[in-house]
Amino acid sequence: MALVLSSSELRFRRQIREANEGRRRRRARRVPRATLPTGAEIRYRAQLVEIAREAATLIRETLLVELERIETEAKINRPDAANIRIDQVDEEIERVIGNVRIQFARRFTPERAQDSARTLGDTVNQHNLGQNNRQLLATVGIDLGAEPAIAPHLAEFARENVRLITTIPEKLLEDVEGIISRGARRGRRASEMATEIRDRFRITENRAKLIARDQTSKLNGELTQLRQTSLGIKKYIWRTAQDERVRDEHAEREGREFLWSQPPSDGHPGEPINCRCTAEPVIAELQQTVG
Repeated sequence: MALVLSSSELRFRRQIREANEGRRRRRARRVPRATLPTGAEIRYRAQLVEIAREAATLIRETLLVELERIETEAKINRPDAANIRIDQVDEEIERVIGNVRIQFARRFTPERAQDSARTLGDTVNQHNLGQNNRQLLATVGIDLGAEPAIAPHLAEFARENVRLITTIPEKLLEDVEGIISRGARRGRRASEMATEIRDRFRITENRAKLIARDQTSKLNGELTQLRQTSLGIKKYIWRTAQDERVRDEHAEREGREFLWSQPPSDGHPGEPINCRCTAEPVIAELQQTVG
């Protein structure tokens, strides 16, 4: 059966053939390593950390203040009590939580999250396009030319990231409610619960950083795959960040070839959580088929 090629792949092969004719006697050049969209990640991380800190501040200035007030009043009214319980003031706590929830809904809107997600998508896309073009220009003397259908992929990425962004304040408030609910049932001191709640602030901020780092790398890897496969590039070489943070199983893949159609057990570069690896295109086989 005859092989059916897309118009972009046909155009790419024709460009390679023309470039090869003028480069027969020139030495093959190494494919330059692609750089990661670090600037985009830093800006996205700052936006998500700001959301986490804003949510923490709102809880600190309302809910924690209320817990401290309850404990202070209870000490005044019952100075001989060994422990100060808040199970008698559930209605007050629920009122404060309800107010916090309303303020969260006003501040952390889907529109706010959408702006951050779309900006990240556009920035990573431009960086990825530049890196792919740089690799192709260095090896075969041409750039991508016609683009594959990137827009639908960016739209889906934005939708998923809006969901992830909105979970940052939502999960924090959910965790805080759980701490208070469990504490009330067990008769814990309000100050003890406040300490645990403050610890959740740190955990939430770390989660925001993880989302920014992970989603930036994932999108960069997915765009690389879309661009390479649209040109008929079937293989890539696994490239790591080459530092001490590279996980052992990824360090073992450095320099090895993989098929886009057969991903490793944990996925292509950028897919595993916190993966900073990249996929270097293997174009030698493609050059031979059109040369």
